[in-house]
Amino acid sequence: MLKDDTPRSSGETPVTERVLYADGLLSVTAGAAPGYPVVTLAGEVDCTNSPTLARVLREAGRVGGRLVIDLTRLSFIDVSGARVLFGLVREGSATVSEVPAQMRRLLAMLHLTI
Repeated sequence: MLKDDTPRSSGETPVTERVLYADGLLSVTAGAAPGYPVVTLAGEVDCTNSPTLARVLREAGRVGGRLVIDLTRLSFIDVSGARVLFGLVREGSATVSEVPAQMRRLLAMLHLTI
């Protein structure tokens, strides 16, 4: 696994992030905030990588505490990816932060709330 010690944004304390998964469309990195694990999705989630994303997020959630999934850098998500995230939230094993506008619209069309 790769390590990257770059800050998430200017002015923040550097957070050590580990790459949990990466393909040509999506990267999943793990960091930590005080008291809970944080996973950031960057790129695109679709039917080609959503099964693997589900596995990676479940494994990351086993670290301890409720998993926070940061979607700040997510540029696209299809129905299969939305279902993965919705399932984790519904189970109570994760929360989602920084939901992009296009995903909020997709969730509204599916009558889902996260």
